[in-house]
Amino acid sequence: MEVTADSTIHDPLKPNMTMAAVFEKNLAFIDFPVDPDDGEAGYGSTDCGNVSQTLPTIHPYIRISPDGVPGHSREFAEWARSPMARAGLVAGAKALALTALDLLAAPQKLREAKEEFTR
Repeated sequence: MEVTADSTIHDPLKPNMTMAAVFEKNLAFIDFPVDPDDGEAGYGSTDCGNVSQTLPTIHPYIRISPDGVPGHSREFAEWARSPMARAGLVAGAKALALTALDLLAAPQKLREAKEEFTR
């Protein structure tokens, strides 16, 4: 047997603040609270970073459990089936759809997102 290092890595996330601001505006529009960044979320691996190196991308986090529930735990799995999680899932889907609509309906905002990506 031969063991080799896997050269596949996840590139770092290149967030697009222009698009993130539109998403946040849409969360407010649907009256879903925005949690302040507590520095706890976002430390897993994701291939979204690879996508974000190619085109403008956002990777929002939506609350589906109370503070202090560790991800990838049995407790988190239980919360993922809860009404709180469903509310977060629906809110995230609505805000993403509204964000896509806003970017299509406002060519200037889409240009800003593309220019930010290029910088």
